[in-house]
Amino acid sequence: MHAAPYHPPLALVVMGLVAIGGLVALAYRVRGVGAQAPENEQRAIPAWVAGLTALVMGAAWFALITQLFVPNPVQPFWVAMALGIAWAVLAFTLFSRWSSRTSWTERHRFASVLGATLACMLTPYLTIASWPKIDIAGKLIFDAFALAGFLLLATKVFRRRDHAFLRHTTN
Repeated sequence: MHAAPYHPPLALVVMGLVAIGGLVALAYRVRGVGAQAPENEQRAIPAWVAGLTALVMGAAWFALITQLFVPNPVQPFWVAMALGIAWAVLAFTLFSRWSSRTSWTERHRFASVLGATLACMLTPYLTIASWPKIDIAGKLIFDAFALAGFLLLATKVFRRRDHAFLRHTTN
């Protein structure tokens, strides 16, 4: 990405590791948030909307990440960080509310993960013209494997759903 070499001071590395540890601890602390609540009988959004929302919200991260490589950014660093934190809170709140509905299914989870993964896969292609050919080849190969994996997973998710539907309608 043509960024200048950077050698962070040890204190900054330690702070980063502490922040990572704190985020891991926070993830364990909130792991029950968004779990399906029996009393939440609101209708779930269509699975394709969940997937598209995850795609758009994930793609926005690319714009934030690219701010690290802009030689003379327009806004100060703290503005990009504040926007990133606000975006993360919005995504967490939105998907926690959606996924807590009893009508949120495996199809919704699949669509959300697919959308978020596609965002991570597609947005780098916006800057691919400046990449070395070996990096482009590697990206294409890894993306093809990821898509093949998602296709295999999709067949299992939709087959399981169809079997569950058939069992439910015959009883």
